Amino acid sequence: MNSESPIAEELRRAQAAIAEERLNDALAAIASALALDPSNAEAMRMAVALGEHDEETRLAKIEQAHTTSSVHNSPADENSLQVHLANARRLFLEGQFDLAHAETTLALLVDPLSSDTLTLEKEIHLAITAKGRAGPQSSESINGILLVARRYVERDKLDRALEEIDTGLAMHPGHPELLWLRNDVCEKVRLKKELAVRNRKNELLLAIREHFARTEFDDALLTIQTALSEFPDDQDILQLEQQISAAQERWQQLHQFEKQKEAVNLHVTTAQRLMQQDKWDEALAEVALGLLVAPFSPDLTALEKQLLREQASDEEIEDTSATDTQIALRIISAEEYAKLGEFEKALDEIAHAYGLDPGNSDITKVEQRIRQLQRPQAGALKLIYSNEHRRQSNA
Repeated sequence: MNSESPIAEELRRAQAAIAEERLNDALAAIASALALDPSNAEAMRMAVALGEHDEETRLAKIEQAHTTSSVHNSPADENSLQVHLANARRLFLEGQFDLAHAETTLALLVDPLSSDTLTLEKEIHLAITAKGRAGPQSSESINGILLVARRYVERDKLDRALEEIDTGLAMHPGHPELLWLRNDVCEKVRLKKELAVRNRKNELLLAIREHFARTEFDDALLTIQTALSEFPDDQDILQLEQQISAAQERWQQLHQFEKQKEAVNLHVTTAQRLMQQDKWDEALAEVALGLLVAPFSPDLTALEKQLLREQASDEEIEDTSATDTQIALRIISAEEYAKLGEFEKALDEIAHAYGLDPGNSDITKVEQRIRQLQRPQAGALKLIYSNEHRRQSNA
């Protein structure tokens, strides 16, 4: 005959289920034990320990339930859910609202989207609120509140845990366990907020640095403004802003230099082409345009000097060529006059030719021929310019 008490039997079943990693069966056994004795310390200890057991698997299951439209529970899950719901309804009808709430919390761990559980949970909350207004409750109900609050803490639902604790404190003002748990949860909330702030700042800094690495300076500075609106006077962000602003300025200067270099090369190439075509004025105009873009460009300055030098040389050659042409015309004209016997006109043309180039030997030879033709009339050869006179003119 089994002399084991019902509570001990449920706890033994829970221990066996935990050993075999049958989470739902363990939860059902613990809930049954707490229903028999809400203040049973061993059952409470096992409930807390079970909440920490296989946490990753449990949270993954809850997350999956929240991200899908329906949850397909195994037969074991469905059985556990129904056990918790049955216990919750029974405790609710008996007026043990806190323990009933603990059962609905355990049920929601099995199926977070169970409509029956959510509906019953709302009814229980309303009953707890109404009961709280009626006056202080028995201290035995505090165990259910603590269990539910701890479950919320384990699931990182800290706001819900605080609501649960505050509900308990409204019914049991100054309760030491509730106050201790509330302080612990508030500290967790504070640390969670600090972590969220750090994560947000790191997220913004990462985005800024990514834009910076891609030389997207405008996007980086825009993200910095967003960061400063959330973290005013933050030294990390302000220092990064200075670095990026300086880098942007250097980048713009380099980009401008490259554009200027391209423009100078274009003007130099165009001017050289015009110079090869002897278009001196157009080439100089092209160089002048380039100097407007880059006033101190050594390439343009050197090209300008070269153009002016070659233009002057070309003009000098043109002047010499024009003088030679005029002398040749005077000589031809003089020879024609000599053929006609008009020696005075012929010698007059020779005199004009000497005026262009006094030391020109070709002029002297033509003059001598004309004088020879004129000799029968003049009687003697007398050059217009003697050799001595030409030497003085050349000097």
